[in-house]
Amino acid sequence: MDIIRNYIDTMFQVYPKTSQTERMKKDLMDMAEKKYHDCIREGHNQNEAIGIIIADLEKMEEEVKKNIPNDGEDQYSDSYKKKDSVRNIGYREAVEYMQDMEKISTKIGLGVWLCIASPAILLFFLDLKEKNSMPTMVAVALGISLMTVCVAAGIALFIYSGIRIQRYHLWKTEIFHLDVSTKQYVENMREAFRPTYTANLIAGIVICIISIIPIVAGMALDMILFGIGVSAVLLGLGVYFFICAGMRQSCYRVILQEKEYTEEKKKTPWRKYEDTYWIMVTVIYFLVSFWTRKWGMTWIIWVLAAGINNIMNGIMKK
Repeated sequence: MDIIRNYIDTMFQVYPKTSQTERMKKDLMDMAEKKYHDCIREGHNQNEAIGIIIADLEKMEEEVKKNIPNDGEDQYSDSYKKKDSVRNIGYREAVEYMQDMEKISTKIGLGVWLCIASPAILLFFLDLKEKNSMPTMVAVALGISLMTVCVAAGIALFIYSGIRIQRYHLWKTEIFHLDVSTKQYVENMREAFRPTYTANLIAGIVICIISIIPIVAGMALDMILFGIGVSAVLLGLGVYFFICAGMRQSCYRVILQEKEYTEEKKKTPWRKYEDTYWIMVTVIYFLVSFWTRKWGMTWIIWVLAAGINNIMNGIMKK
């Protein structure tokens, strides 16, 4: 209940401390405690109950403002006035961002999996051609057609996700204020996500390691093309887990303004162009991959791009 108490304190900190405001704070706290126990009885966990209560309190802020006289407006603290100079991110916006990033991470992960696994379709048809005397042109035509459909679906997911992410672009570049209660809630959500994050990383690493097994088995069974195809599907699945875990973990750093999203790093000029840079890297990756058809090697573009990005961040910071 400390999060709720801090939220109510933050709600009233802009008003003069009077018997009226103290009574209203106590009434809200009593109501919040009753609501919390009701939510727990209904089967909600602690974080869900706190989220429901904060959402209700946000709706009541306007009513609270109407019931408090304006004669204490000049007594607002200097610290609060200073916070007004930057954007304030509330609970509702933070929750909406976390929910959007959870959905977007899944879509981007699926898009990457489709693109990495798509050559497997062509390899399966080529292997089928060798085993069942399927005409070469038929196998190639079917394989390339279905591979193109998968890549197109992946790109469609990237475009959709990019449009959704764009609405939060300023969160990564501008300095904003997060109230104490919302910050605590986000930290609690990150802590609750930690086991899932660890499980996704372990799953991704294990799947990427075992993805070599189908190639070895394919060589032993004279099914090398089929083995490479299965390996590509597994590799894409491993990357899917990495992306889902990484993007969700990154969204907490964005809201809490930590690591690469601290106020100091947001002031670097390169930060404004970083999203555009990664879009260009994605375009180059697909162009090179389609041109060379060496999907098993072109992933190195992402490693090089990450290195260049780190270098640019270091140069711009100086």
